[in-house]
Amino acid sequence: MDTDLIEALQAARDLIAEHSDIRALVLECTDLSPYTARIQSDLKLPVFDLTILAQMAHSVSARGTYSGIMSWD
Repeated sequence: MDTDLIEALQAARDLIAEHSDIRALVLECTDLSPYTARIQSDLKLPVFDLTILAQMAHSVSARGTYSGIMSWD
């Protein structure tokens, strides 16, 4: 039994119950990153964390060329 996961899920559920207008969550602590997918699946809301931010920053800074799907020759 992963008590940290249970606690993270309950905290997310409580937050949504108290603030029903929330449409996405941002997990600021790096120790919560392993639970992002489970929280997102449970709440049916987008959930972002530091790992996702790092992936987004990397994809922008290490962007490859894009040739598209059509040939312009």
